[in-house]
Amino acid sequence: MAQRICRPLPNIDIFAARKEIKLVHRMEYKSQQGTLRMPEYGRYMQDLVEYACQLPTREQRTRCAKNIVKAMLVISGQRDSEDLRRKLWDHIALLSDFKLDIDYPYGEPKKETLVGTPAPLPYSSQRLQSRYYGRVVQDMIEICRSMAPGSVEFEQASLAVAVQMKKNYLQWNIEQVDDEKIADDIARLSGGKIQLMPGQIAKASEWLGKQVKYIHPVQTEKKIKKKKKHSA
Repeated sequence: MAQRICRPLPNIDIFAARKEIKLVHRMEYKSQQGTLRMPEYGRYMQDLVEYACQLPTREQRTRCAKNIVKAMLVISGQRDSEDLRRKLWDHIALLSDFKLDIDYPYGEPKKETLVGTPAPLPYSSQRLQSRYYGRVVQDMIEICRSMAPGSVEFEQASLAVAVQMKKNYLQWNIEQVDDEKIADDIARLSGGKIQLMPGQIAKASEWLGKQVKYIHPVQTEKKIKKKKKHSA
């Protein structure tokens, strides 16, 4: 099997490394690619760790590994914690087949102490009621439901969630979102506990200075070209 070669990049940027790895993948057949040590992370994450192994100095390898751990934190979608970081550094060692020579923040993991594969990162199995609003909005609604109805905190939090729902909705729909639609959805998602009038949502958007409206990219491009033409 031909050995994959990744030229070290001067700034140790993992995103630049991904571009280089993609070029290598184009020149390889799938049969030439090695076995995935942790399939949940995919091919690119393993290749990034292997890329870090090839960097010339321990300082560069350590800095690159820290950036990879940051990316792994984002992928996990979990709240940052000491236990989670310790687990991710164990995963780094496993992805490198214990060949990555760096300054591990929790001590160098030993192959004999990690029996098999570490427990996979727990992902929430709770089903989203509305995918286009996202899990964060659903969690925010649950927090509102735990507040005392009629309190100032409850009203302010409910309106903040509604404004966020408008922004999330427009990422999936290109038309102007109707405040009545948001009011109906927040009532449905909260089990009827959050009842807002469309006018309240509109005023909240204006008061926060974040009035939500869709800007068509083609129209924006035309305006920029027109402005350049007049300024020429």
